Amino acid sequence: MRQRQAGREGEGPNGNPGQLDPLGRDRAPQSTTDGSDPGLLTKIPDQIDAQRAREILEELRKRSGEQQRPQIELEYLERLLKRF
Repeated sequence: MRQRQAGREGEGPNGNPGQLDPLGRDRAPQSTTDGSDPGLLTKIPDQIDAQRAREILEELRKRSGEQQRPQIELEYLERLLKRF
């Protein structure tokens, strides 16, 4: 069984070798022949995304200051705010 599994590591959905990484994810191309940058697949937040993140952070701060909220919710909000 181990030999069968070892032979399948790195195989793609159609059994093509080198299509998947050891965790079973599709491999990003290491280099391309057309000169394109594989890093272009990475999404950089635009202005709208950054503004939305600021709005969410402001709302978390506002809610964490409302002492009438249940204690468990206040603790959760504090944990969220600690991360950012």
